[in-house]
Amino acid sequence: MAMAMANPAPLPTFSSQSRAFTPNISLRSGRAISRSRALALTATTACSIRLRVRAAKDCSPPPSYPLSEVFPYVAAEWRTIAKGWACAAAAVYCLSRTVPAAGRLPRALAAGVGGGVSAEVSRGVVALAAFASARAAAAYVQQALLWEAALRAVWRLRERAFERLLARDLAFFDGREGMAAGDIAHRITDEADDVADAVYSVLNDFGKAYNEYKQGEPALERIFDLTRFIPEVRDKPSAVHLNSVKGDIKFHDVTFRYVAGMPPTVDGYIALDNHDIQDIQLQCLRTHIAFVSQDPMLFSGTIAKNIAYGDPVGDINMRKVENAAKIANADEFIKILPEGYDSYVGQRGSSLSGGQKQRLSIARAIYQNSSILVLDEATSALDSRSELLLKEALMNLMASHTVVIIAHRLEMILMADRIVLLEGGKLREVTRSAFLSLDGRFGSPPDVLSREL
Repeated sequence: MAMAMANPAPLPTFSSQSRAFTPNISLRSGRAISRSRALALTATTACSIRLRVRAAKDCSPPPSYPLSEVFPYVAAEWRTIAKGWACAAAAVYCLSRTVPAAGRLPRALAAGVGGGVSAEVSRGVVALAAFASARAAAAYVQQALLWEAALRAVWRLRERAFERLLARDLAFFDGREGMAAGDIAHRITDEADDVADAVYSVLNDFGKAYNEYKQGEPALERIFDLTRFIPEVRDKPSAVHLNSVKGDIKFHDVTFRYVAGMPPTVDGYIALDNHDIQDIQLQCLRTHIAFVSQDPMLFSGTIAKNIAYGDPVGDINMRKVENAAKIANADEFIKILPEGYDSYVGQRGSSLSGGQKQRLSIARAIYQNSSILVLDEATSALDSRSELLLKEALMNLMASHTVVIIAHRLEMILMADRIVLLEGGKLREVTRSAFLSLDGRFGSPPDVLSREL
């Protein structure tokens, strides 16, 4: 074999009537046998080269898509393939019935009376088990049928290839000095195994793709439902656009009730810079209001992209990003990251702490230049150091923004210039002394500065 791996001597010329090679050595010695095997492999290479030369002379190049050559053999097994795809369709149908049955079962169990099992629950369990079993059986039969079709098609292809080789170059396999026919048969069989895998993958992928499509169809429907969503709150024809907002918020005799969803006001109105918010364009109104919740939403991108969320990726103003991070006290941990503002935060900001995520949320609000910032329990899950840094960031914001703080922590409430208490279904503005009296319990009306908001 060492001779075959080294640079070989020029190969002898062959003709269709000649033998594969004439090494002119005795086959009785072990050394001669070893050399003849090496030359036999070399002759195989020569044969393949000669066939390619013949193809070039015949002006019949090999097909660009070898799978098209296999198609006639695959088409001959169309009955078996059709049965396999029918099983795939049956598996998909069983899946479409299994998912709703599984969804109804918990509701039926919750609606059961006492500790007994109702007839509806029993029927649901039986139906679920039946469809699940039928789907598993259909999937198993599908794979078996498609494998059978692939193996039969490749067996016909292998048989045809071997017959053509024998008919065309019989002298290559015959004689004392020729390569053993079993070696060529082994070579064809080995290649045919790969072809069988490829054919089965093609056949199976049709049913598998349809099956996966049906599994993802509910998610696809939900996506298109979002595009077909018609909001209940729309702009009035006479809605105005405010170029700048000072952040002056007024509640005029507002009355509302909590029902399913976000309730509209029953009486009164909310004014922003002396404009009823219902008379302001929604896009304009939402642009000037930033919201920071207890669990801020971050995306699996870089810190810069999360701060500049809302702007196209190519339009990020890094100077504004860095300035917003400094005001929010976020630059102190961003600087120590290996890639700085280009560091990835992970899914939902998994690589950051709670305080770091909150400060990035505030930096996002600053970057958007929103006039009003609403904090809804933004510090309830923070440690003391993170809360201190967040308070410093809020103090920087309060100089030029209207900040609405919804909180239970005393330290956050005392940061506000005005304290409003929601109690007994009514809003009341209270003084600091009233808020701090009676161990945190709010004082009686004489200690409370009541004001209609």
